[in-house]
Amino acid sequence: WKEERHASPHLLDLAPADLIDPDAAAIDEQAFPRVWTYGDLDLDLTYEFDPGTDDDGVTVDIPVAALDRVDPADFSANVPGLRIELIEGLIRSLPKQRRKLFAPVPDTARDVAADVVDAAEPVDRALARVLTQRSGEIIRPDDFDRSRLPAHVVLRYRVIAHDGAVIAEGDDLASIRDDLRVAARADLAASYHDLEVSAATSWTFGDLPDAVLIGEGPAAIRAYPAIVDNGDSVDVRLLATSAERDEASWAGLRRLVLLALPSPRRLLRSVLDDLGPVSIVGTPWPSVDAWLDDVLGSAVDAVMIRRAPAVRTAAGFDDLVAATKTDLGGTAEQAASDAVAMLTAFHALAHAFEHTPSAFDAALDDVEQQIDRFVFDGCLTAVGADRIDDLRRYLDGAAYRLDRIAEDPARDARHMETVNRLEDELDGLSDVLAVSPELIDVDWMIQELRLSLFAQPVGAEGPVSEQRIRTALRALLH
Repeated sequence: WKEERHASPHLLDLAPADLIDPDAAAIDEQAFPRVWTYGDLDLDLTYEFDPGTDDDGVTVDIPVAALDRVDPADFSANVPGLRIELIEGLIRSLPKQRRKLFAPVPDTARDVAADVVDAAEPVDRALARVLTQRSGEIIRPDDFDRSRLPAHVVLRYRVIAHDGAVIAEGDDLASIRDDLRVAARADLAASYHDLEVSAATSWTFGDLPDAVLIGEGPAAIRAYPAIVDNGDSVDVRLLATSAERDEASWAGLRRLVLLALPSPRRLLRSVLDDLGPVSIVGTPWPSVDAWLDDVLGSAVDAVMIRRAPAVRTAAGFDDLVAATKTDLGGTAEQAASDAVAMLTAFHALAHAFEHTPSAFDAALDDVEQQIDRFVFDGCLTAVGADRIDDLRRYLDGAAYRLDRIAEDPARDARHMETVNRLEDELDGLSDVLAVSPELIDVDWMIQELRLSLFAQPVGAEGPVSEQRIRTALRALLH
């Protein structure tokens, strides 16, 4: 070669054809696409084989203008050609005792891949749910150790400016987006956005657009004007996503409606005059006014739910206020009546609690934990006006239980074990599953089971049993 290289310098060069087995299959464009289609966006993908470096694997380029339009969860499963390997890596990252449940891991990864990828949720959460369903053992998303994954199965992101420059890159899209948003908001600090308002007590800020661009140049990002509740006023603030805007604006709208009503607390006080004195001593509410606001919040929410407002304009808000004035009276009267009955039940339970011997500490602890699940400052608005009487029934049931626990402590202990087991399973699934009406319904079912087991005379609503609740728990996994 020392002599030959002068005559044939390319003698040892290899062409791609020399390195590829002629019998090997062609690259599957479906498994390893050149672009990631996301709604109306076509995002370029780059593939790099460079083991041991950060760039090893797949990188998706995201224009900065589209950054707030993409959901990191939608990219969590990587490209189709790497998904089974990603799922296998996540399973292998589980602690040994749990990993053994899914041996052989490659077979399990192939078996569950379709269910995991088709789920409309991040791959970690979807895989945790599917593995929980498969094994009967609660697997939580944070049981997976992503630091143990091979670099090439973790999708990387590059945020590209309008001129093609790379603004930011890494494997955590949510953090990249947050960092750029912080930078953009720092730039805005010196020039307050004219949509943002502080301490408003009426709709004086004009109509709100669905979204605006904040910042300047390539780092400009989309933000969403929201009406944010301050307790005695509202702010108009720019939030990161439309979902955050909608969640915040519901409470903000409720506050503005309450501020627009003429003396809403006086409306309730006239109702309460007929119901007798109200005592909030020893309850979670810090004052009578806080309790009144909670009752009013539940009543206004009930009206808003019926009207289903998506209010972004001053005219739309005026219509909502007018509708609330028309509908609120009867709704608030019923909510107040139910809330007073609930307070009476709360005090009766407190009396029963004080007079239950310490020999029944386990039952007392169980009742205390039960009540903490659904009685707190703000609980009336949180559960809704139509559920306030259910809270009263549960308090009545807990008092009935304590009053009669000495009749058969062993039976109480058996029932408590049954209920606690179901609550533990529900709490475990709550760590795995997204909050849903079905998940919340199971919690209500358990409260009805408590009545059925501990306080039958109080009366459970509808048929309820341990088996029905287990069926509902299993249904949550499908």
